[in-house]
Amino acid sequence: MRGRMIDNPRAARGPPSPSLWRASEAAGRPSPGRVVPDSRATIAAVGTNSDRLRNFGFYSFLSPARHLMAALRVLSTLLLTMVMFGSCSPWNTKTRQVSREQPLPAGDSAYIESYRASGNNYGCSFIEFDGNGSFLGEDQFENALEVLDARKARSDVLLVIYCHGWMNNAQSGDVLHFVSFLRRLADSSSIRSQNLRVEGVYLGWRGAQYLPVISRTNDIDPQLHADFGAELTDPKWNNSKVTDTIISPARYLSYWSIKDRAEFHVSRVPLARAVFNLAFKLKSPTEEQNGRHHRVFVIGHSFGALLLEQAIGQASVGLVNSEWNQEKTLDARWPFDLIVFLNSAAPSLYAKQLGDFLQLDHKTSARPRIVSITSTGDWATGIFHPLGNWAKRFAPDLQRRYHPFGNSGPAVPAWQYYDLTPGHNQYLINRVVERTTGPVPTGMTTEDTLFSRNLRADNPRNTFYTELPDGTVQAWSIREPSDPQANSETHEARKQYASNYWIATVPPEIIKDHLDIWSDPAIEMLAGIYRIAEQLSTMPPPERQVHAMQAD
Repeated sequence: MRGRMIDNPRAARGPPSPSLWRASEAAGRPSPGRVVPDSRATIAAVGTNSDRLRNFGFYSFLSPARHLMAALRVLSTLLLTMVMFGSCSPWNTKTRQVSREQPLPAGDSAYIESYRASGNNYGCSFIEFDGNGSFLGEDQFENALEVLDARKARSDVLLVIYCHGWMNNAQSGDVLHFVSFLRRLADSSSIRSQNLRVEGVYLGWRGAQYLPVISRTNDIDPQLHADFGAELTDPKWNNSKVTDTIISPARYLSYWSIKDRAEFHVSRVPLARAVFNLAFKLKSPTEEQNGRHHRVFVIGHSFGALLLEQAIGQASVGLVNSEWNQEKTLDARWPFDLIVFLNSAAPSLYAKQLGDFLQLDHKTSARPRIVSITSTGDWATGIFHPLGNWAKRFAPDLQRRYHPFGNSGPAVPAWQYYDLTPGHNQYLINRVVERTTGPVPTGMTTEDTLFSRNLRADNPRNTFYTELPDGTVQAWSIREPSDPQANSETHEARKQYASNYWIATVPPEIIKDHLDIWSDPAIEMLAGIYRIAEQLSTMPPPERQVHAMQAD
């Protein structure tokens, strides 16, 4: 009810006299103790402070129902805040420890090793980095080097270094998948025949803003539990599925902060130091002079590929230049047999820069140094990455234009290289994986057969095999892309700008989407790519091949 208050409420203490009432009405003034409505003929007496408070809604605010609703809102906000902050992954805390006195549970240890009664054993070290790229504990790094010292004293070593991507850390499901990959390598007949001891190093960083949700070890690979006798991750570092559902929107909104962390903070000197020191521990000139044949294989996924590309790229320039100039100084050489990026989430601008540098390397070696593989079904890097970096097209330092095939070719703005990842940039893709016809292996009876077969040196060059969902075996070849619409000048330009940084696309039958990098077809492909690089290392460089053809 709306109205005008009487100027003198004290007059309302007693009923006004009829004569005073009539006199006031006749004079056009409000009567004492009376409320004159604006538009309705409603009369109410307001004579006490209690009436004033009621008119201002004070008692309605204090009603029990409103109290309950306000309390629920406060409690729900506090609960959500506690869940959000309580489920965050640790900033500056190691999740795996080094103990020289007594063994730790596998889920808490910075080094785990299988214990098999028969067959080849294998192990995995863990090195963790904080949000600024520093070691969370140099004891993890030093322990990994000591492990390699002990292993190489007994046999040749196949070292696999892995850097995970978004939504993972040293206690996530990627740990189980990576260790399962190491098991497959150790069980491979091709690796056993070379007497290679398989060792892994898992580079953990804060790729997960919130604690991950993982399955039990038995759910991913039952053989792991038999080999290690325990869970390989500690449940205290994991979220429940209910909590994960609550924080899911915030988890996906962490894309920008995680990308920034990988691109500008974690990819610093400590990471490069770890990767190069681990590799040089096995690939030094002294080891080669002693007749040792160690192998170093590096894998990065998603933002892990971005992180490795940033850390390794600049440090590699001097080493590769030393090889070109045939310098014999100690350790002045590229220490990796192969680096593979899977579904890289890096801006392709960095791949362009490193690929341009490795164009010169293509004239001296037929073997690729880096192979970046992206699934055509990877919508995360194909759609979400360009959307997430859309505003970069207005950055002043990304306005210049590049000519990927010389001045006669198209002019491409720099922001387009930043918007797109390597596997989605048509100007950088120089390899495709396609089905091929021809004989395929038969008589396979175990899960390891195709994986081992792809590692064999007697396989056709540039060919590997995977098993399709219907159980049939498919042969695949990796080759240069064909473009029917391109003219002869474009084809010649592609050859002229060929690089030992391969950027390839694969169909969803091999890698279904962004996260599907540990499926059977995906790791069968990894084995094939590794063997193809080994085969190409024995071939003369393309430049020499051209001269030989001209001489004929």
